[in-house]
Amino acid sequence: MSEIIAGKYEILEEIGRGGMGCVYKAYQKNLERYVAIKILSENLADDPEFRERFQREASIVARLSHPNIVAVYDFERYKNTICIIMEYVDGSSLQRLVEEHALSERDVLLIGAQIARALHYAHQNNVIHRDVKPDNILVTPSKVAKITDFGIARFREAKFRTQPGINMGTPRFMSPEHITGGELDGRSDLYSLGVCLYYALTGQPPFDGDTPISVATCHLYQAPRPIRELNPSVSPLTESIVLRALEKNREARWPDGESMARALTEAAAALGPIVIGSLNTEIPQDPTRPVSVISPPTPSQPPESAGDGFRTPTGLKRLIEPTPVPQANGNSTESLENLASQRPPTRSWTEEPKGLSLVWNWLRERWGIASAVLLVLAAFAFALWYQGRYQLGTSLAQEQGKGTPAPTGAGAASPRTEYDQLVAATQRMLAEGRAKQAIEQIQAFKEKYPDYEPQRVDNLIDRITAGLPLSEIELLAKRRDQKGKRFFNDPTRLPLARAYLRAARDLYVGQQRSYTQGEGFLRLLDQGASGTLAMNSNPAAAAQAFARARFKLESSDPEERSAAEKDLMDAVCNAPDNYDYWFELANFYKSEGMLDDARVLLRYVEETAPQTSDAYKKATRELRSLGQ
Repeated sequence: MSEIIAGKYEILEEIGRGGMGCVYKAYQKNLERYVAIKILSENLADDPEFRERFQREASIVARLSHPNIVAVYDFERYKNTICIIMEYVDGSSLQRLVEEHALSERDVLLIGAQIARALHYAHQNNVIHRDVKPDNILVTPSKVAKITDFGIARFREAKFRTQPGINMGTPRFMSPEHITGGELDGRSDLYSLGVCLYYALTGQPPFDGDTPISVATCHLYQAPRPIRELNPSVSPLTESIVLRALEKNREARWPDGESMARALTEAAAALGPIVIGSLNTEIPQDPTRPVSVISPPTPSQPPESAGDGFRTPTGLKRLIEPTPVPQANGNSTESLENLASQRPPTRSWTEEPKGLSLVWNWLRERWGIASAVLLVLAAFAFALWYQGRYQLGTSLAQEQGKGTPAPTGAGAASPRTEYDQLVAATQRMLAEGRAKQAIEQIQAFKEKYPDYEPQRVDNLIDRITAGLPLSEIELLAKRRDQKGKRFFNDPTRLPLARAYLRAARDLYVGQQRSYTQGEGFLRLLDQGASGTLAMNSNPAAAAQAFARARFKLESSDPEERSAAEKDLMDAVCNAPDNYDYWFELANFYKSEGMLDDARVLLRYVEETAPQTSDAYKKATRELRSLGQ
């Protein structure tokens, strides 16, 4: 491709392609430098509102100036779309380096420190990346790391959010709050960076699956496998730093990029002297130094540094490194080589006794012997403690005249007895129309006996809540949300997950409340509606499950009737487009008094069936009979 853009950028070759468009290497004649040009896909740029927002917010991103952020130079119109003119980085993506097994643990730590400081700088300037992944981290031959595509994910989400069914890509590197549509902050970027580092250290992401939904579920509910199980050569300190970044609760993660960068740099220093690569390459100056927050440039400021840069293979000067930004206190920063040669900082013992210091040094030098001695001492101490505890218990028992603890009382009721009494009382309260009071009493029992058959108690609460009228909108909305998320966590129940989460959203909207805790789940389900759910359709299995359910429903055995619910669910989920199965499951719930479950299923049919179909008319009619 040989083409001139804006009269000054000569396209040389394509160097990347993705969902946002293509990236080309180009030569800027007037400044004699190479640049990278990203040409956005026309289906993104054809929306005037998108173009206006993109240009407005991209101008903020262009003001970022950091040695570890790919600089944005300019924006140009090109045919029916937009071009982003960026700094050209002569290197490889982190993704490619991981695939080529070209990184040591120290390389990964120093790359992570550079990107963490770049993110910290961006967050201080109120810019969140939102799409940190190995493809967006570029590494030069001298191991200078730079992150690119700041803000692009935000524009893409704004565009795609209004287009159901568009796949926004795998959530493999997304934070839990990003997946569920929650509010994002800098710690969301640090979570994604943690995923990248985990991937670089082990060769596999912490969470993976066959579908975006399965990956998202892992991010939300599963703990990552310890790094050292996959790569025993990784140091415990490195593992702890990365796993902290992967905490589900953002409050437990690194508070900011600077603190994470310091920890990564210290872990690299603890590994010993730095040797980057197999050749004696030049160590880049200050690639992990913190950079002060800058003010937006004025028109009189030069757009880029005029200092020395790297040389390209053809001998042309390429301005890659911006002018180093001094620290806020004016002191020059140390080089990466000096940083990594230092030991991690320890606590300052200003008045440490010399004797304690000598003991500590002796223990550190003879750690194996010291560990054995400490272990023996600990075992001896435990034996003494246990013997004393046993003797004390025996003496108390002898004083009471028995060798076992006294009972709680001759007339004390067992949890089973109290539960049976509670069920009987619940039935009376339901007959009197006091369902809420019944639920409160069951919850009080659950708090009193948290270990007594919790699943059985929860099922009792669930069945009673399902019989509540729609006037109890808050309780029903919470139940629908919880049940939908439980179904979401089961790949065989995704059609039911959609039905319950949509129904929960309806009730939240009815209360004039936002449904932020469920919108992310619904987006993932809607994206998979034309793929995952359709591919899982199995009409033959659905027919077999339905036949089993019919047979069990004819039985007078309560356990058989209860088992029929699972078979009806199997029928619905194996053939979600066959509304007859939805009606049969709704009828089952009506017969069991679980009216809200029937409402959820009928409402789903009403929303998805063609309005001229018999299924739509039947669902509407039955919903009216239930009072919606």
